[in-house]
Amino acid sequence: MERRASGVRDRISAFSRDALKMFLRRNLFVLFTVAAVALGVILGFALRPRNLTLREIKYFAFPGELLMRMLQMLVLPLIVSSLVTGISSLDSKASGKMGVRAVVYYMVTTLIAVFIGIVMVIIIRPGKGSRDSPIDKSGNIEPVQAADAFLDLIRNMFPPNLVEACFKQYKTMYKKIVRTRNVTVALNITDSFNVTEPSVNLSQVFQTIQETVEETVPVSSSSGG
Repeated sequence: MERRASGVRDRISAFSRDALKMFLRRNLFVLFTVAAVALGVILGFALRPRNLTLREIKYFAFPGELLMRMLQMLVLPLIVSSLVTGISSLDSKASGKMGVRAVVYYMVTTLIAVFIGIVMVIIIRPGKGSRDSPIDKSGNIEPVQAADAFLDLIRNMFPPNLVEACFKQYKTMYKKIVRTRNVTVALNITDSFNVTEPSVNLSQVFQTIQETVEETVPVSSSSGG
C-alpha cells in the first residue's frame, strides 16, 4: 500500500503544466471535434423554438456545407494517390494483370451503363412535357442577392469535384416553396359576443391557426464556365 501511495504521489508531482500542454497538443483535434458537436447540439435545441425561415436555415448551415465540400474535394486525390501507391508496391507482372482486368471491367461497365441510359431515355423521354409546353415569358427573374453571390464565391473556392470545377461552377438559384406555419392570434371576446355591460370582465383568448406562406429560398445549382 505504501508503494502504491508513493507511486501515485510521484505521478501527481510529475504532472505539470508542460505535460498538460503536451496532452492538449496531441488531442487538440479530438477535443475540438467533441466541442463542436456539443455546440451544435446546444444551438439546435436553442434555435428550435425560434421557427427560422428556410433562407435563414440555409445561411446557418453554410459552415457545415463548406466542410462537406472540402471533405468531398479530398476524396478524388486520396483515391488516385492510394491507387498509385498500391500499384507501385506490387510486382510488375501482378500489376500488369490487374491493370488489364481493371481496363476490361471499366469498359464493360461503361458500355452497360450507356446501353441502360439509352433504353431509359427512349422509354421515359425525360423533359418531353416541359419542352412541349409553351414558355411563359411574363415572369420576372429575381436578381441574385449580394449575400448569395458572396457565398457562391466562397463555395467555388472549395469545389467537391476538382474535375467538374474545370467546366462548372456553383450558382445559387431561387425556388418558391409554399409551406404552412402555426401562428398564435389574440382574439377578443367582444369579437364573438356583443357585450355592452360594464360589469363583464373582458379578456383575450389566444388561438393557434395555420397560415400558408409562400417563401423564396435559395437552392443549389451549377452553371457552365
